[in-house]
Amino acid sequence: MLVPVLIILGVIRGTLLGPIKGVGDVFGTPYDVTWLVALIAAIVTFLWGRIVINGALQRMNAAPVNPDGTATAQLEAETVRVKLVVVLELVGFLVIFTCMILMRFGQ
Repeated sequence: MLVPVLIILGVIRGTLLGPIKGVGDVFGTPYDVTWLVALIAAIVTFLWGRIVINGALQRMNAAPVNPDGTATAQLEAETVRVKLVVVLELVGFLVIFTCMILMRFGQ
């Protein structure tokens, strides 16, 4: 629930409280383009976490374990997949964070 609120606050900060006053302004300055890239990256990263990571976690949790409690090959494969999709989400966060820094210099 927190991420959609942060995305909405970013839109408010860029538009109502910022330099973007209309759709045509989005490509006016480096700040505007960087803001748009950050907005798209934030939405994609949120959806990635909501859809892809949750799905991978559900598959991992449904994977069987051996009778002695050790991991099966399926569980190990699902665990590797979860690690991969989480790292890819961190790449999305890195893009957002980089855009936040670049916006400071793009005004």
